Amino acid sequence: MRLTRIYLIAAAVAAISIIGSYAALYRYQLGAPILASYDVKNWLRLKERVAANTQGSKILMVGDSNVLFGFDSTYAQSKLGRPVVNMGLHGGLPMDWILSVAVRNAKPGDTVVFPLVWLYYTSDYSAPSDWMLDQIVAWDVEYLNSLPFNRRLKYFTALSPLKLVQNVDTQMNRGAVLKANPHRKLLPKDEALAYYDQVASMQTAFSYTYLNMNARGDMRHTCGHLVEVSGASYPPPAKAKVNPKTVKLMVDTIKLLRARGVQAYVSASVVVDDETTRAPRFQKLLTDIWGELRSNGVPLIGSPTDYFFPPHAFFNTNFHLNCDATRARTEIFVKKFEEAVNASSGANADVTPTNRDAG
Repeated sequence: MRLTRIYLIAAAVAAISIIGSYAALYRYQLGAPILASYDVKNWLRLKERVAANTQGSKILMVGDSNVLFGFDSTYAQSKLGRPVVNMGLHGGLPMDWILSVAVRNAKPGDTVVFPLVWLYYTSDYSAPSDWMLDQIVAWDVEYLNSLPFNRRLKYFTALSPLKLVQNVDTQMNRGAVLKANPHRKLLPKDEALAYYDQVASMQTAFSYTYLNMNARGDMRHTCGHLVEVSGASYPPPAKAKVNPKTVKLMVDTIKLLRARGVQAYVSASVVVDDETTRAPRFQKLLTDIWGELRSNGVPLIGSPTDYFFPPHAFFNTNFHLNCDATRARTEIFVKKFEEAVNASSGANADVTPTNRDAG
């Protein structure tokens, strides 16, 4: 019995030592100059500066790259008579990350519109993705530190031992890696924004950098049809269902914004218009998403099929409209936005989640 007790204690001590060593390595690799989308941080810096410097009751278009591309904020502003800021970012960012942008930047009297792609509503935003893990390691430890313990633990366990070893090796050879890949080190915020002010106007061709965004946050130089797209290239909707946890997050965020004097709406995203997306299965999924949001009191703009565009209207992915379709998309939005605002004028309906367990 005594030997068994000693063995169990030794095993427990060994396990704690291993976990502690693994945790230390995990912390050490944070900030390693691995391959990642560093410029997304500059996208955010630029857009938050635009939002902070925009006076008056503004409209913030907060979402993924389907609104970063294919939206003309200047045109929308001229038609709506209110400042419009394009806060569209990267579609790989978790939903809570994107919604937090609205919470940080919206001020009393502002209006926030969430034109998120439908995939967000069928996904679990708390489940770590490989892409987001890379961003956390490379430049976004701030997001990791903002999460509750159970969410941080998910990211801790999601990183494979092999990937951890690779990241640690990159961190240990930081100097040589940065010498070969200088873009893997972000400029300080003030320097990055000063550089934008200096060279953004000189951009004449498309690039994925913040330098290719205009003063309203829209992506520029998106003319042409660089890739063939189709509805079949979207993840199949056969088993997709609306995620109640995601709906609850949207509801809670809108309640928080409203409590701060900010109006908020959900708008549809762009979709490739073809036989796949017009099929009953895909249409039912969109209808289910819209119905779930409506049943939870989420203010909606238009319908889920407002922004169906033919394949030739897309630029370089099945989420990015090209310059020829940008005006048409923005015109639809202006019309639907005005209808929604007029319909809700004077209304103060509560945004209340259903009683269904959100997980």
